Amino acid sequence: MAILNKIRQRSLFLILVIALALFSFVLADLFKNSSGFSSKSQSIVATINGEDIQRDAFMNKVEAAQRQFGNSMTSTQAMNRVWDQEVRSNVLKSQYDALGITVERDKMRDLLKQGLVGFEEFNNEAGVFDENKLNEFIANLEAIQPETTLLNGSPINFEAWSNYEQNLAVSGREQMYMNMVKAGVVATLAEGETDHKLENDKVDVKFVQIPYGTIADSAITVGKSDITKYINNNKSKFEVEASRDIYFVQFIEEPSLEDEEAIKADLLALLDDRVEYNENTKQNDTILGLLNTKNPEEFVNSNSNRVYNDNFLYKDKMPLEIQDTLYKLNVNDTYGPYKLGPDVMITRILETKQLPDSVKVRHILIPFIGANAADATITQTEEEAKVTADSVLAIVKRSSSKFPELVTALSSDKGSIEKGGEYDFHPYGSMVPEFNDFTFEGNKGDIDVVKTAFGFHIIEILDQKNF
Repeated sequence: MAILNKIRQRSLFLILVIALALFSFVLADLFKNSSGFSSKSQSIVATINGEDIQRDAFMNKVEAAQRQFGNSMTSTQAMNRVWDQEVRSNVLKSQYDALGITVERDKMRDLLKQGLVGFEEFNNEAGVFDENKLNEFIANLEAIQPETTLLNGSPINFEAWSNYEQNLAVSGREQMYMNMVKAGVVATLAEGETDHKLENDKVDVKFVQIPYGTIADSAITVGKSDITKYINNNKSKFEVEASRDIYFVQFIEEPSLEDEEAIKADLLALLDDRVEYNENTKQNDTILGLLNTKNPEEFVNSNSNRVYNDNFLYKDKMPLEIQDTLYKLNVNDTYGPYKLGPDVMITRILETKQLPDSVKVRHILIPFIGANAADATITQTEEEAKVTADSVLAIVKRSSSKFPELVTALSSDKGSIEKGGEYDFHPYGSMVPEFNDFTFEGNKGDIDVVKTAFGFHIIEILDQKNF
């Protein structure tokens, strides 16, 4: 107790000594690595194991962490979390590479099965995980990108799925590495001898215990030499590895009010037609604006940071801030400029339509050579597959009872064969565009051949609901 009191009395002195030592350590490192003041260092947050951590990539991960945890995490907490992840990831990666640990296709399939075994979308009629359904789901995501579909009730697109697979591969490598470490941890001979002695060497001991609390602090005098002697005799208890504190500054890049007003002015200018001089023809050309353009897709892709999306958008899928306003507009009406999140937009209504919120269908898929997900057994050309599809269409139109039989005999969509080719009620945008347009814009009872990236589908609309 006396020793602790003496140390407490000198705590301020010890803090000053430690602070000066750390400050000199950081200064020495900065002057040693003069590149810390160079232009290159401004784009690099740190270097871990020889790998530069780029500022833009680091900040993107910080923003993603803040979006994930919302108001429960501050900017500083998000940065510290991402920094810890970067250090761990780079250190472990060097170990993986040195050992040649990789996640190959079979291992990835096992990891996906473990992670998705509880998802109904990938189970067959018996409730067992079906890899064919997983393959079909991934191929469909790639075909409709960048559009989203639902997985276990949550929206997901191909980019998000790719990130999920990458994270799963990282987890798989770490799992294999940790298993190897555990397998290599065994007891040494010295540990065995010690355990043997502890179990078998028995002695009788008599002792008297005098608690420290029974001795008054004033009865013990501890001098500086006593503290020095104790430290010298117990150096191992006071040894620490060299470390450093890192301080960083966050620069938030946000547009000023003047920037936003300038963008709004540019958007308003895009509404109306304008005249431009053509150097090639030596004449004035009239460039149609957003109000009069005959090709909205080309116009949007030429002037917007967002790619044109030709799908209809349900009211409840619109951003909450603007859904009531946009829903009341008529065809060719415009709204804006308005700010939505980080973007400034202007909107023109091209078309309105009453659509069901979900449909139930059945289909037969006839693939051809080169179609998505077509395996090596497919030998029909595109022209031959179209002839087959038309023949099947004629049969099922005459006798719809033969539909399930033809599904079993001809369809390559393994995910729906067991259900007679049926897909139960599913939302708008969950299928590839051509399939989606026919089933949602058609009527109940319609049946026809529809070509998609997967081949020719003979599709029958069984039901539609909630228009």
